[in-house]
Amino acid sequence: MNARSTETLHVVIIGSAGGQDTLDSLQQDLPGGGIIPIGCPDPTAVTQVLRPLSAGTRVLFLRAGDRVEPGYLASLAQRDSGDAVGVLLTPSVVVGSDGSRDDRLQWRFNHGSRIADLAVEPYIFPDTISGTVVTVPRRGLQDWGGQGALGGIEESDGSGGNDENCGLSGLIAHIVATGNRLGLHTGPAVVRHDTSSLDSWGRVGHYRHLLGSLLPAWLQADDPPPAWVYQLIIHRLIQVTEADRGLRYPSAGLASAERVEVARLLRAVTQRVPAAQIEAYCSTPLALGRRAALVSMAAGPMPAPILSSGRRFRNDQKAFYFYTGAEPVEQWKVDGDFAQPTSAKTVDHRCFDEVVLHERIVWLPKGEIAVVINGQELPAVSERGAPEPPETIPDHHRHGSLSSGLRRRLAGILGRSSTEDQLQRASTSSVSTVSSSESSLVPSSAPSPYTASSPTDWPRTWLYMDRHNSAGDNAEPLYRYARTHAPNVRHIFVIERTCPDWDRLAQDGFVLLDPTGPGFDAAWSGAETILLSDIDDPLIKDRLTDEGTGPDQRVVFLQHGVTMRDMWRWFNSVRLDVVVCATVPEQVGMTADHTSYTLTDREVWRTGFPRHDHLYSLLGQERDRIVLAPTWDPEISRTLEKEPDAVGLLNALYQPWLELAASLIQADRRAVLFAHPKFALNSPEWFKALGIPAVTGRELPETLARSWAVVSDRSSVLDEGMLAGCVGIVWDPHGRPDTDHYRARHEAIGAVCVETSEQVHRAVEDVVSGRVVAPEDLVLLDDGACARLTGLLQRDEI
Repeated sequence: MNARSTETLHVVIIGSAGGQDTLDSLQQDLPGGGIIPIGCPDPTAVTQVLRPLSAGTRVLFLRAGDRVEPGYLASLAQRDSGDAVGVLLTPSVVVGSDGSRDDRLQWRFNHGSRIADLAVEPYIFPDTISGTVVTVPRRGLQDWGGQGALGGIEESDGSGGNDENCGLSGLIAHIVATGNRLGLHTGPAVVRHDTSSLDSWGRVGHYRHLLGSLLPAWLQADDPPPAWVYQLIIHRLIQVTEADRGLRYPSAGLASAERVEVARLLRAVTQRVPAAQIEAYCSTPLALGRRAALVSMAAGPMPAPILSSGRRFRNDQKAFYFYTGAEPVEQWKVDGDFAQPTSAKTVDHRCFDEVVLHERIVWLPKGEIAVVINGQELPAVSERGAPEPPETIPDHHRHGSLSSGLRRRLAGILGRSSTEDQLQRASTSSVSTVSSSESSLVPSSAPSPYTASSPTDWPRTWLYMDRHNSAGDNAEPLYRYARTHAPNVRHIFVIERTCPDWDRLAQDGFVLLDPTGPGFDAAWSGAETILLSDIDDPLIKDRLTDEGTGPDQRVVFLQHGVTMRDMWRWFNSVRLDVVVCATVPEQVGMTADHTSYTLTDREVWRTGFPRHDHLYSLLGQERDRIVLAPTWDPEISRTLEKEPDAVGLLNALYQPWLELAASLIQADRRAVLFAHPKFALNSPEWFKALGIPAVTGRELPETLARSWAVVSDRSSVLDEGMLAGCVGIVWDPHGRPDTDHYRARHEAIGAVCVETSEQVHRAVEDVVSGRVVAPEDLVLLDDGACARLTGLLQRDEI
């Protein structure tokens, strides 16, 4: 055993919640002792905890709730004393509340245990103090909490240790004071549980602390700050923008005035970061539009006009460029001749509601494209991949030292084409059975199924899915129609064999495929067209990227509800070739100039939803009920999937709605509760015991056709009801901010917006008495959605 393995390791556990779990993990990993745990429940007291420690003491920092993988402590003990470095960084992985693992920074350890010079490799930075080991130098940790710019910084945002910035200011100061060197140690990892994403990023105090205090202090770490500090700051700025992105973005809870404040703080910090540092950032993936938005706030230059990757099923091609300020005067050329776009749109990119960047998107005939912007002609360049960390250690690069500055070091990376690193999906799975009469799917060695006229022995394949564990949404009725009216296409419906709908569909002659079984990968990669009702389904959502889906496959989002709220934060991040919509306001909301969707009228088809053909057939019935449709809560849904007995969570969610239902019934009105399909699937007995009718899934169309009104906080069931002739009543018992403009957009199309349950009652009486009626221009006109959509999909070019 070497000398270092006999030393005692001090472990500072920052925060209190989950601290016992961290201790248990350490004791399980090293039952014989050898560690001295030091509790630091007050995240602001890290400096005080460190001061008494003598020179040579090794200190491991963990955040309360973190756990270590088996062998972690033993791995640290094997480092030889000659490997000592001021700060040692160990691997870590972040596990989200949904079980997802984020190891995007794991690449830092690709070259094994070593000492990195951060002046040469600034993209290798510690993103948290958790999992770092500090060896106390002879002079002590005077720079930690000293008199410099980082000395008096309040390192916690008041979240009790959940803030990943706790202790990081002292660590930055220590690394700068000890020569900007960082030890990298490979081995087992620290497992960090992300418990703060919805909590911290949903509180304005977190942004005030990060953007108003912490990052400005980091910008004074040195004069000027080292490049690696800039890269860490950019990493945090990206996290801020991510809080305002996605399907369930945590910043949604901020009030309007708070969002204005966050936007101002974000711009103020970004303005102090050199644009070249943002251009060179490569530590984690960063989409082109997000990078351009940060560069614009830093007053940097915009990238050249970009030509998107072509699609064989398109008869034109898309080009785009970014700009700030007034819209430029533009002229487009194709093969040297001036040409008119077949479609054009201006997108407003927003961060916390502030427009920070504009994007001009045009569709043009195929050919060599150039654009004349304000009199200057610029060629459109092929879309490039994001910068990535070098594959070799810079000091060992054959071209020698790269220490002449971050931008020069990474210039080659910035120019690297994405095609060099794109994943080539080639299925090696065996051919699988999709039904008793179909013995195989697409062989992995077969060419792409898409050609302008497919040979008779290789039919076009359309792959349909509502959800992996249920049918009955838009994919099922489209499949039923298309299998008859598109006979030259092979139709495959995806659903789990254990789902109750499997037997029903099998009896109806559906060709079924289980997404959890063998052959699904081959079916996905071999399908010409992929038709999905739910692009957030956990079994397929990670495939909806340019890497997970072939360039000549057509991804069609059938939707599972009318989109009448701002969903661009989600849609813009997903590979979508076609989005099906149902109404004019819905289509305009996605495709109009100065919206934030990057979708254009080339990609949004107003054919109507396939399931609306059945809804239309039910119209004209007598109306006698009120539908209450609260939106669902994804966190509760995930909990119920894991813990079916946790139905108490539904009590709090539905309480105001059940109280409203009871009062309506007392007023002699028939109330019906809509149960979200995911809740109904996991907790059917809870809904049965309510004492009031509850409907879900296939029962909903009949109910809507017989309803006077639909009351909802932000569910698309309200839109479904308005298509069926119901009056929409928007009521949020929790009074949440209208961040996604659900209330505003529905009020604009004739919905009634109220603040209290008493106002809901008055609105219901106005509807029943005829004083308020549904807008006629939204009511379904025919039952031709399946026919329209099938006809468009049968075209070779769309």
